[in-house]
Amino acid sequence: MKNLNDISKQLGTWLKNLDPEERSGVEEVWQKTGQSDPAEKISLSTEEKQSALADIKGELKLEKEQTPHGNKKTEQEDSSPIAWRWLAMAAALLIAAATSYLFIPREHTAPYGEQVTVKLPDNSTVTLNSGSSLTYNRLFGYFHRNAELNGEAFFEVETGEEPFVVTTFNATVQVWGLN
Repeated sequence: MKNLNDISKQLGTWLKNLDPEERSGVEEVWQKTGQSDPAEKISLSTEEKQSALADIKGELKLEKEQTPHGNKKTEQEDSSPIAWRWLAMAAALLIAAATSYLFIPREHTAPYGEQVTVKLPDNSTVTLNSGSSLTYNRLFGYFHRNAELNGEAFFEVETGEEPFVVTTFNATVQVWGLN
């Protein structure tokens, strides 16, 4: 009997939050259940059962919150400003990582006693002599064709719209390529 009283109290609290029409329907069903013999069955239509279940789930916050008109909130209304901030921060971090990756220089080094041939993004070819290194930006060939050489190398430069510039510790050489 104690459970029935507890349920009645909870139902009373819940009923206060319903509009008058819904409240009268729920009260009617509740009264019928209290007056009936446990062996009797209450016949409710499927729509009434689904409506009552949806109201109970909404009250217990088992579903997304309901708007005053009983419609579910859309995804836009349900998302919080905090979620958008995290999304914006993640996007900014991704853009920063991608941008920094583009500016990390590429370096090719020929070990001592060996020669290394490197094909650059603009299809130019560089043969590095023993102990030499060539450094260039990942954007090489898109906006510029600048490279830095430390040691000795042989260049076969392709013709391009931008000059091919090689900088060493004491000189800068600029060429346009072969015709």
